[in-house]
Amino acid sequence: IDAVADTVDDGRSVTLRFVIREGEKVKIENVELVGASGFAEATLRKKLKSKKKGLLGGGEVKDEQLIEDKERLEYWYHSNGHRDMRVVSTEFAPGSAPDRLVLKVTVEEGPIYLFGKVTWTGNLTVATPELERLWPARFGKYDISKVERARAAAFGEYAERGYLYVDIAPEETVEGNRVNVNFVVTEGRPSNIRLVTISGNRNTREKVIRRELGMHEGERVRASALRRTRDAVSRLGLFEDVGVDFAPADSSDVDVLLKVKEKQVGTASAGAGFTNESGVTGFLELSHNNVNGSGQSLSLHLERGGKRENYSLSFTEPWFRDTPTLLGFSIFNTEYEREPYREKRLGGSGRIGRPLPWFDYTRGSLAYSLEPVKVEPLSTLGS
Repeated sequence: IDAVADTVDDGRSVTLRFVIREGEKVKIENVELVGASGFAEATLRKKLKSKKKGLLGGGEVKDEQLIEDKERLEYWYHSNGHRDMRVVSTEFAPGSAPDRLVLKVTVEEGPIYLFGKVTWTGNLTVATPELERLWPARFGKYDISKVERARAAAFGEYAERGYLYVDIAPEETVEGNRVNVNFVVTEGRPSNIRLVTISGNRNTREKVIRRELGMHEGERVRASALRRTRDAVSRLGLFEDVGVDFAPADSSDVDVLLKVKEKQVGTASAGAGFTNESGVTGFLELSHNNVNGSGQSLSLHLERGGKRENYSLSFTEPWFRDTPTLLGFSIFNTEYEREPYREKRLGGSGRIGRPLPWFDYTRGSLAYSLEPVKVEPLSTLGS
């Protein structure tokens, strides 16, 4: 690509032209790994996103893909004992045709290391035996992924105790063919919740969400309370996505940010059908799981045909008088004509429920229904 400046007639300005020569579009016809002796080339090629051209495609040359290939290959080696392995270069060589290239990946594998001693220092809030249980293995090949998992698990232990700004730095020292890992912990100060803010609820009242919170202003931050809050709000069935995050507030305190994305909770359907048993039947169904943004459920079913009638209405209030008491009722009127009789049912039911204190996400409920049933012979009706 060349930039060409052409002088305009007035002599004081120029027109800038970019002259582009595209050349041929090239494809990778083979991938070679130079210096790789510890593992089969077929195994290593599977770790690369750059592939040779095949019957179903592939072979594209992408700079960002080459960068990712370097990171993926090094991480895989570092997780299989080769702590010092590095990708020296990724370069292209001419292939069998002008539009074909060979990708050559040159590596330095280095020696294989084993794990040595694993220690924890600087931890005061979480006891050392608790942190030592997070280490999945005593010895074996060096594996960077095990170091990362232990570090992430330690962050979780501290987050459960309210330490969100803790720093855990794994420091490695090499003794012969063994790598000693010392996790240096800098705890900082614990965090309390200053504010809990809710966003994204355009149709749902805030109290419907807030009453499901497992955390409140002024309390110590706990990772389990954040997860419980996310799960409880998701179980309402009103949102397609629930996200919980936090932002720094004063000092070491934080603001908890609860972001929801509402989904369609109201449905309406109508139709008609024909069966030998009931003849021509038409129906209409209406339902809504968030009446007036209060989390209440209401459903209506109307069905009528030559030999069948079915009308029902149900309503559920999950938090009666702002307590976790569920109240609901339903009424119905059905009539079926089946040879040699007609059956009529007119009744209703009511139910009440409360969460059980012994198990998470469980509710005990009592229900009562009253349903008089009337059966009449069709021969009597015809006479």
